[in-house]
Amino acid sequence: MLSQLFLSGLERKIILALLVLLLSSLTAFAVFYSSIEKINDDAFIIGAFAQQNTLVERYGRDLFYFEETQMMGEVGKTIKIFEGNLNALRDGGILEIDKNTSVVIEKGKYQSKEIMRFLNQIQGDWEEIKNFAGVVISGNDKKENYTKMVNLLTRLSNKLSTTVIAYQKESEHKLQFVKKVQVVTLMISLLIFIVIFLYVRIKVISSLNKVITQIAKASQNVLEISKSVDKISEDLSLVSKQQESLAQDTVSAVTKMSTMVERNDAHVAESKEYAGQVKSKVEDGSGIILEMDRSFSDIERAKAKLQEIINIINTIVTKNQVVDELADKTKILSFNAAIEAARAGLHGKSFAVVASEIRKLAMVSGKAAEDIQGLLTDSRGSVSKIVGQIDASVDANLDVAKKSAEIFNEIVSCIENMNTKNKLIVETSSEHKLGVEHTVKAMELLEKSVQETRDLIAKTVGSIKELKGSGENLEFVTKQLEQIVYKS
Repeated sequence: MLSQLFLSGLERKIILALLVLLLSSLTAFAVFYSSIEKINDDAFIIGAFAQQNTLVERYGRDLFYFEETQMMGEVGKTIKIFEGNLNALRDGGILEIDKNTSVVIEKGKYQSKEIMRFLNQIQGDWEEIKNFAGVVISGNDKKENYTKMVNLLTRLSNKLSTTVIAYQKESEHKLQFVKKVQVVTLMISLLIFIVIFLYVRIKVISSLNKVITQIAKASQNVLEISKSVDKISEDLSLVSKQQESLAQDTVSAVTKMSTMVERNDAHVAESKEYAGQVKSKVEDGSGIILEMDRSFSDIERAKAKLQEIINIINTIVTKNQVVDELADKTKILSFNAAIEAARAGLHGKSFAVVASEIRKLAMVSGKAAEDIQGLLTDSRGSVSKIVGQIDASVDANLDVAKKSAEIFNEIVSCIENMNTKNKLIVETSSEHKLGVEHTVKAMELLEKSVQETRDLIAKTVGSIKELKGSGENLEFVTKQLEQIVYKS
């Protein structure tokens, strides 16, 4: 007992050195545990923001298929989860990681000024996105508001991805610091054990050997877990880059689809214009056909009048023949009367009377011949006039026929233009379909990448928990070592 109470100066110096080394080790362990807690918090924040990024991408995808699949329920669920998670991160509450996993967040644990400022920015962007989404769902100015909403979703997704990457880098720096602390702690512990092994009494050697074995094992576990966390961090970085590339591909595909929709709208407008032109030309053609019908009616009436005149002329010809016959007979009678009057002498007076009557008949016949000649002259004038009318009608019909041919040629040209535009619309629709297929594939790959990120985050959290357990084990071993040293 006296030898234990009254130590030599060398032993006192050794014990003092051991105490200093032990305090250094405890300080290092305190820093170590603080860093582990911070890494655990960062990993949780990484998981939370990655989940919000997943919800943003799901929201954009559900809205994209809204008209085809009527996924209003899914859109509502996404909005509810996203806003619930924002409130949980800001005020505390339940944070939903996926359908089967949720975490209770203590109020004030993660609400630093930097995180609160970032959450307020996200809240503002989210409210603006919801406003545009409401316009898109209602169908007003859908194309323009959908493009704006896609840009806002992309910007919000990029913010979340950038924040996740920043926290990952910060977590990697902290892990490097933890590794250095581990190395220093291990060196200090080994130095403590070497000093104790050389200078303390023989009775504590076995206990120290046991403690050293536990520390070495715990240190080895910490190193292995650190390597695992480092590997997971690299995988997370790679997956984040893949997500960024997929997001860019998705935005590019949506932009191309918007361009193709605009081209389709232009082709449809041109086809509508050509259809209006065809309708107008058809109406013009119908009017010309009506004019042709009226012209043919005029021709028929002119033909009927001409036929009447022909009948009159035929009648006149018949009468003229009668007049000619009468004139011939009159000549014969007049000749005979003259002969008889010459023979009869005094008794030929009666024949003279007959000759006088015959002359009267001849005069009547001449007058009738003149009347007939007048009728024939009038008839020829009427016939000439009618022929002129018929010629004019024929010329008018020829002009109408030419106009009809020109209009129907224009109609054929318009129809050909409509067919060309319809082919362009079909081709653009095919390209649009391909763009949709590419977008769907990109969304599937993005969803798969997000799932991989979630799995890697879960592994990271598990590794950090193991790392924390190993640290607690090291703390326990250190306390045992402290008890052994002081009791000895």
